[in-house]
Amino acid sequence: MTEKFADTGSPTIPRNYGRVSPFVKLTPDYPAMLFVLDNVHQENPKISHTRWTHWIPQAQRMGGQRGLSVTCPGPQICPICISNQKLKNAYGSKSRQHKEYINTSKRFLTNVFDITEVKKCTCEAIYFPMEDGEFLETCADETCSTDLLELKPEPLNRIRVLEGSRTLFDHFNELQKSVVDADDESIDLREYPIKFSVSGYGRQKTITPISMPQLMSKYKRPTEEDFTSPDGTVQEHYDLARFTAPFAPDEINHLKEGGGIRDIFAAREAATVDELEEEEIPF
Repeated sequence: MTEKFADTGSPTIPRNYGRVSPFVKLTPDYPAMLFVLDNVHQENPKISHTRWTHWIPQAQRMGGQRGLSVTCPGPQICPICISNQKLKNAYGSKSRQHKEYINTSKRFLTNVFDITEVKKCTCEAIYFPMEDGEFLETCADETCSTDLLELKPEPLNRIRVLEGSRTLFDHFNELQKSVVDADDESIDLREYPIKFSVSGYGRQKTITPISMPQLMSKYKRPTEEDFTSPDGTVQEHYDLARFTAPFAPDEINHLKEGGGIRDIFAAREAATVDELEEEEIPF
């Protein structure tokens, strides 16, 4: 661990509990119901944003878990790409079998409005249903311990980011062609909620988006009113290019060494403070 990125520690957050990540996590134990907000159903899909990524299994996420997907900053400066090229030069076609080889994947992203039913505790913790569809019985926050059985599920109503493979986004094209109205005209897939059926994990994971036009009377296409919180705060769509900006090469090396993303953000904040302190007073 380099001195620049001091180990700031990271609490382990229980699954199905608390902080809501900007990214939608599609796994068997995180059922999701979403509205797609961006135009992702054109031929040769006009995707809102794409990026090339590397999966670093030893990197530590904000919640303390291991494994993080990072945007490649470019093969000329990316330490992972440079390392991969050295392995290719040394091992040729067998380089991908080397334990230090890290694959590169093209990923597609879109803004979504998450209407998955959750339980919102009085302490502001948010609980997603577990794989069996049930919720935890008691709030996991030690300072709260609210009886969650007394709370009714309600839509999350949060703008988030859905990321997936080309296969997943090709499914959106299929939905656009297959869902029609009474006049046999295609219904824009942004008009109805989509439920995601997920089975398996890792390379065995299969994600199937299921159109739910029968729920259009219950769940309307989100408007600005839906994006506005009770306190008047308006949720903004994510600028996906900025949101998924790549880490610097030294930051990627830190993650490869098992460091945490929390350490990187702390180092950036400290560097910003140092820069402000070094500025000359203009009078």
